[in-house]
Amino acid sequence: MIRAGAEIWEGAKIGKGRKNITKNIVIHGLGETKTMTAFDCNDGLIITIGCRNNYKGDTYDNIMDRIKDKYKNKNHPYYAAMRLIKSWAKYEKII
Repeated sequence: MIRAGAEIWEGAKIGKGRKNITKNIVIHGLGETKTMTAFDCNDGLIITIGCRNNYKGDTYDNIMDRIKDKYKNKNHPYYAAMRLIKSWAKYEKII
């Protein structure tokens, strides 16, 4: 179910089982997969990063932990993408 007024941008990948999605953002061109999607739904802010989680999605904190474990270098593009997602989520009052 997608509620009235939701904006879903071209390239968004929303995992199966996500309900009540109200907002999303797609970031192209960063990291290995070149596509990241963040969306707000009834189970919290969910981030998908292509092959990192097979588009099933995970919370911001869990994704950050996974990125920190894999990419020790804080200059990796995923860190920049996650900062963008966090800024967007704060602007949208999601987190």
